[in-house]
Amino acid sequence: GETSDHSSGGGVSVATGPSTQTSSGRISLETKAAGVQGVSGAMSFGSGRSTAGDSGHLSMSTGEAHMGKSGMISIGVGTGNTGTGGDLIISAGESSDADHGGAIGIATGASTMTSSGSLSMSTSDAGLAGVSGDVVVQTGQATAGDSGSISVLSGQASGGKAGMIGMSVGSGDTGSGG
Repeated sequence: GETSDHSSGGGVSVATGPSTQTSSGRISLETKAAGVQGVSGAMSFGSGRSTAGDSGHLSMSTGEAHMGKSGMISIGVGTGNTGTGGDLIISAGESSDADHGGAIGIATGASTMTSSGSLSMSTSDAGLAGVSGDVVVQTGQATAGDSGSISVLSGQASGGKAGMIGMSVGSGDTGSGG
């Protein structure tokens, strides 16, 4: 519910039922398939605007597991058969204040016993009449100071060798090499 005084508006909480013996309940949110002359419905998750403070957080996480693996989070774009594929865009917040814009952090999971998780970034293979996608890593422009740095490094090792950094050009069968 809405309020006009200094209290917060009403909240909405959706939860499935717990279980003391087996699995808890499941939540499914989806739009249904479109007909032959339309598109399927969109889904939007967002927090409201704020004029006198921070806007709300949006958090998505899986629960802890004590006798198994923690749950997976999967974000994917569906396939299509006309035009280019759908984009997946991740961007941090912009700031018009003297402070800097929001950061993006990607980190793999740690392990207290064995190896930490791997991080892989690549473009997919090209089809029969195209080229594979580019990978571009760059910092933004600066108009009143230094532009950002790019660092590629491996971590320190205690009781073993430090990790290798390798760069190579793929092979081809037509024209000069890359």
